[in-house]
This record gives sequence, C-alpha cells and structure tokens, in this order.
Amino acid sequence: MFASKERQPNPVSDGKRGRSTSATEFATERLRELTFVTREVGDDYSIRSQIGVRGGGSYIHLESPGNSVVTFDELHLLGERDEAHFIAGHEGAHASQTPKQSEHPCSKTELEKIFTQLGFSSTSNVIEDCAINDGMVRAHSGMKGPTTNAYRKQLEIEGGFLGLPEIVSWVQKHGAVPKFAMALSELLRSWARFRVEKGFDRDFKECDPSNDFSKVENPKVRECLHGIKKHYLNAVSETLLTGKEDRAERLRIGLQRFERIKESVFPRIKRLVEIDIDDEKLKEAAARALAEKEEKEGKEEGKEGGNDGEAKETLSGKALKEI
Repeated sequence: MFASKERQPNPVSDGKRGRSTSATEFATERLRELTFVTREVGDDYSIRSQIGVRGGGSYIHLESPGNSVVTFDELHLLGERDEAHFIAGHEGAHASQTPKQSEHPCSKTELEKIFTQLGFSSTSNVIEDCAINDGMVRAHSGMKGPTTNAYRKQLEIEGGFLGLPEIVSWVQKHGAVPKFAMALSELLRSWARFRVEKGFDRDFKECDPSNDFSKVENPKVRECLHGIKKHYLNAVSETLLTGKEDRAERLRIGLQRFERIKESVFPRIKRLVEIDIDDEKLKEAAARALAEKEEKEGKEEGKEGGNDGEAKETLSGKALKEI
C-alpha cells in the first residue's frame, strides 16, 4: 500500500538555499509519499504537510479535521524510507488516536495547567507513543515492519536520552539528564524490547519489564520504575484492540488513557521531578557558597598582600634612615 521506488539524493550544489538541488527535489517527492501515509493512518485526507528545518524533528499539530498540519524534519525526508514511513505513520496515529484539545472534557485553561507541569508532557508523550503505535499496527498491518525496525534502532542507542523539548531544555540548562527522563527512557526501552522480541500479537499483560528495571543504576530511578510498571502497562493497554474501532470509540480510549496517565503514572514520575528540582537547588546553593568563599578568600589575600606591602615599605624607610 505504501510502496514507492527508492532513490538517494545526488548532492549538486544549490547556493541559494544551501542544499543540493536534487536533495530538494527528493525531499519534495518523499513529502508527497509520506503525506499519503499520514493521511491513510490518520484517517483524515485533509491533513496538510510541510518541510521543516533540518534537525528540528517531525511532529503534527492536531486541530479539527481540515486544519491538522504535519511537519517533517528534512533529515527524515532524506533518510531511510522505512524510518520515514514509520514517522509518517506515527504522526498519523496521533491524528486518529490522540484526543485533540477541543475533545477533552476539561477546559483549555485546566488542560494547559496539567501539561505545563514539569515532566507531564514527556510522560504523556512516552505512554501515548507506545499505545498509538500498537493501535497503528493493528489498524494497518503494513506498518508492522517499519515500527519493529524503529524500535530495534531505539534499542541500539546506548546512553541517549529522550529528545523531548522540556528534557532538552533541562539538559541545556543544568548539564545533566534528569532522573525523571531516565525513568521515561527505560519505560520506552522496555516496551520497544517487548515488541521486538515478542511481536505485536502478544498481550501487554505478558510484558514484564522487571529485569530491565533491575539493571538501572540510579536507585531512586530504579525504585520509581518498579513501583510504576503496573500503572504504565495499564495506561499503554488503553489502545485499539482490533484497529476497526470508530472515531467515537477511539476518542473514548484516548481519554481513558489520558486519565490513567494523569491519575496513576504521572504522580509517580512527579516524585522524581521533585527530587530533580531539589537536587538542582542543592547544587546551586553549594555553587553559591563556594563562589562566596572564594570571593572572601580573594579579598583576604588581597588585604594580606596590602599589609605586606606596607610593612616592606616601612622597613625600607627605616633602613634608609639608618643608612
């Protein structure tokens, strides 16, 4: 259903746009192909698409039918076809399975308050991705291969962290990966391993990430993961079971998944968020204390140096008088 002839761009200089002419043509052609995939999986043929910046990531802005827009990272458009298809299908799965803002029972203000909590959007994103990918494969069997390969690549990455906005922002500001991000990375990794090793036909109840979690070095992260696994699996299980569910049923499932994330999963991730914040406060306090100490010692050294100078000058004067 998604077959297309594979081509690789031939780098011919295009000084005006800073990219090769053939690469631009290739990206435009690939965009048409991926737009079809997104619309097919999203069950919405009015979804529009556009080429984003290189390295900016691919994402979909969900709105009412006719107004949703998917943005594809140019690197994804120029990359491997299998990976590009997974990304296109994944964004389409968001369109068909993730409740839009207007579909939530709570007000826009209440929803913004929930999502602006540090760690909530990342937690929601991880659970949502695992769940909708399962639903996507059940609804579109042609997406099984690309999804399995995407998970397999995730498992090959060692020492990485989730490139979600609030996590990237934290790392840039504090210079370290927060504990809540470590936990979410392990949740995603354990689900990817389960689907790669067991396949998509196995029930989520057969997934036991205990062995994966036991290998986590940080004791606080490990404790959180062991305490959260039941709630995380229950949230992921809120997904399409047949792939034939209508829009109303998909919405019901999506809202139920959101409630599980909000009421059962995030409160446990939030404990790590609070630990991360407290740890950073301690580091900042220690850094301030050290800076103040060094400043004080610097002033004292300067003062002592001044006294030595005066003493030398007095001694020198006395010596001159004696001469």
